[in-house]
Amino acid sequence: MLGNTFRASTTMAAAFFDAETIRLLVVGDSGIRMNGDQVYRWLKPVDDLSTTARIEVFNLLKGDGGSSDEVEAQTRKISFQGLDNGVSEGILEEEDAARICTLVSDKYADIVPSQHTEAILRTGIRSQYLYANRPDHPLGYSSLNCDPILMDDVIDVSKPIAEVETLEFFTDGYFDLPGEVSVSAWEKAFDKCETVDFHKTESFPSIKGSTSKEFADDRSVIVVRNS
Repeated sequence: MLGNTFRASTTMAAAFFDAETIRLLVVGDSGIRMNGDQVYRWLKPVDDLSTTARIEVFNLLKGDGGSSDEVEAQTRKISFQGLDNGVSEGILEEEDAARICTLVSDKYADIVPSQHTEAILRTGIRSQYLYANRPDHPLGYSSLNCDPILMDDVIDVSKPIAEVETLEFFTDGYFDLPGEVSVSAWEKAFDKCETVDFHKTESFPSIKGSTSKEFADDRSVIVVRNS
């Protein structure tokens, strides 16, 4: 319901059919791939900021000699709770936090003012909900969270049903797109990413890496064929 005070937030990738047309509607960073090549998906800038900072933190802590699982756990905590929390708990030095803020701010200066970059990095992903459906903020993004949807980044396209052979609906747990249209191909692509970039800091940068006990993120995919 609009105006609900509980701020659960989610994405959507949906298709609506009539006799001659398929309407594709995407909100957030879930996606739809049509006919194995046309991808409809929007990636929000705030995730780019958080990912870049997360990689800097991971590499810094890894250089201090911790185990991969320990470094990933500390990095995830800092990503979620923010650089300031990492400093207060003695995981980071303030000069490290300041350097990371400057590095990320400089990298994305053309799209996000530095004060907003530092604000999200200092407070972490837990504060990201504050930017959902905010038309007045450079980090604003569309989300299903009981507020009116921002709409600026919502993908809404219609295609003749005769032109659509396959549709693949996928979540952000996949870091690369497969070359074939099948659930097994998506899983093979995921396995390849795990092999090539286990920590998700190089070829497939992400806000989470894998550990010896868990994968980096949740993933779901549905393949629909027009027969």
